[in-house]
Amino acid sequence: MEGIFEKLTVHFFRYEFVYIFILCSLIFLITAIFVRKAVIVVLCSLFLSLAATEYVLSFNDRYSYGFSARYPDYINTDKIIVGRESSVYENGKQKKYCGNVIHSDKASVLYDVRYSLYDGGDIRYTKCDINSKISYVFLGCSFAFGYGVNDDQTLPYCFSRKMGFKVNVLNCGVRGHSSNAALNILNGSLIENTCKNSDIKNFFYEMILDQIYRNFRILDASDAKRYKNNKLSYIYQPYGKIKILFARSYIFRKIFLPVIDERNLGFYTGYMAESLSEMNNIVRNKYNSKLTIVMWPEFKQVFIDELRARGLDVIVLPKNFNSEALGYRIRYDRHPTEKANEEIAEILYNHINKKNNFYL
Repeated sequence: MEGIFEKLTVHFFRYEFVYIFILCSLIFLITAIFVRKAVIVVLCSLFLSLAATEYVLSFNDRYSYGFSARYPDYINTDKIIVGRESSVYENGKQKKYCGNVIHSDKASVLYDVRYSLYDGGDIRYTKCDINSKISYVFLGCSFAFGYGVNDDQTLPYCFSRKMGFKVNVLNCGVRGHSSNAALNILNGSLIENTCKNSDIKNFFYEMILDQIYRNFRILDASDAKRYKNNKLSYIYQPYGKIKILFARSYIFRKIFLPVIDERNLGFYTGYMAESLSEMNNIVRNKYNSKLTIVMWPEFKQVFIDELRARGLDVIVLPKNFNSEALGYRIRYDRHPTEKANEEIAEILYNHINKKNNFYL
C-alpha cells in the first residue's frame, strides 16, 4: 500500500499543473452552465489547452524528481557498496541502464562501469591509505565523482596513484551538484570524521560552467538550498519565489525559465565567485588547509581574472580538454575520460609540489 501511495505521489507531482489546469477548466465549465457568457467558455477552453500543452511537453521532460545528494556526517569506510551503470547512444539519444547494458547493432556503448560507494552516503571509494596522517580532499560534481569511468579511472584515484597510494584521498564529488553542495559538505562533519587524526594538505574543487546555473535550480538534483541552523533552506535569488511556485510546470520551464535564468546570469556568476571565496575561507579557517580550483576550459577570461583577483588558487585546463576526438571526453556524454583524469592528476601533483615543495 505504501508503494502504491508513493507512486501516486510521484505521478501527481510529475503532472501537477496538468491537473491544476484541468480543475480550472472544469470550474469554468460548470460556471458556464449557469452563467451563459462567451468569456467563460473561452476561459474553459484556454485552461483545457494549457493542460494538453503541459501533458505534451512532459514527453520530453529531462528533469528527475526526488533525487538529492546525501550529506552524511559519517560514512562506514569498512563497508563498500558496489553498483553498475551502463550507457548507450542510440537514435540520437543517450540511454542509461542500472544493470547490464543492452547491446544492439544500432547502439554505441558509451560506458559500462562499476561504482563503489562507502556505506552511508554518496561518497565514492578511492584506493588509498585511509589511516594516513596526510589527506587530500576532492570536491565538485560528477566530474570529480568520476561519472562514466570505473573506480580505478577517476581523478581522485589517478591522484592517489601518483602519491603511491600512501595518503588518504577522499572523493566528495556529488553528481549533478555545484558549490552549494560543496559548502554544505565543508560545513558538516563528514570530512572531519573521515580525515580525523590527519593533516589535510589540500582541497581540490573541480569546476565546470554549468555549475553557475546549478546553484539556483529548483528541480533535478537541486542545489538551491544551504544548511542554516541545521535546516536546509532556499538561498535568495531574483524571481526565486516564482521559480519555486511554477517549478513543476513544463510550460514555465520551457518558455519562461530560460528568460529568467538569462536575466539572472550576472547574479548567478557573482554568487559563484562569492561561494568559491567562502569555500576558500572555510578550508583555510576550519581545516587549516589550502583550496585549489580546477577549471575546465569553458569560462570567460573575465571570470577567471575575478577569481584570481580574490586571491584564489586557480588552475585552468588547456582547451584540448574539451575535445572528444582527442579522447578527453566520453563521446556524446562529455564527462572526462580516464585520459583526462590522468593528465589532470599529473597537473595537480606538479602544482602542489611546486607550491609546497613536498610530495608526502
